[in-house]
Amino acid sequence: SAINGVAVGAGPTELTFEELHGAARRCAERLVAAGADALVYCGTNDVTFPVALFGASMAGVPFIPLNYRLAEEQL
Repeated sequence: SAINGVAVGAGPTELTFEELHGAARRCAERLVAAGADALVYCGTNDVTFPVALFGASMAGVPFIPLNYRLAEEQL
């Protein structure tokens, strides 16, 4: 079924649609429990990016991706 199809992949790591939804839901739950008002993401482009993006959306908080290549003073 489509839910078991690969939704995202980076190198050897893949998440199905069901796994992506579950991971994003857990991310959202952590954000809500922490009282977060935004999620800042500073990392490489791997499967954690869509998990964080969809998790922030589920939690109703802004997702703010930062370029990890920027110097500290630029960040």
